[in-house]
Amino acid sequence: MTVLSLDHYLNARTAKNPEYTLDGQKLIFIADYTGVPQVWELDRGEASPAQLSFTQDRITLVKKVNGSSNLIIGMDKGGNENQQLFLL
Repeated sequence: MTVLSLDHYLNARTAKNPEYTLDGQKLIFIADYTGVPQVWELDRGEASPAQLSFTQDRITLVKKVNGSSNLIIGMDKGGNENQQLFLL
């Protein structure tokens, strides 16, 4: 009988807060693929998303600024839940 480790099942990744660009060609979202939630972008027709943010603290919010390529992101320093907004 083979014994399976639970580590594989506990390493679940998440993706949240999806937001499409106005033209519908890109999907922007927050994912913890690297271990820390960051902003990712998936172009329509591409197989893999591209990482847009590279912060040490977790990203808690992402919103597209209409009419531009800018994003508003929210971060809380060290998980203190005191979210501040930044322009990306």
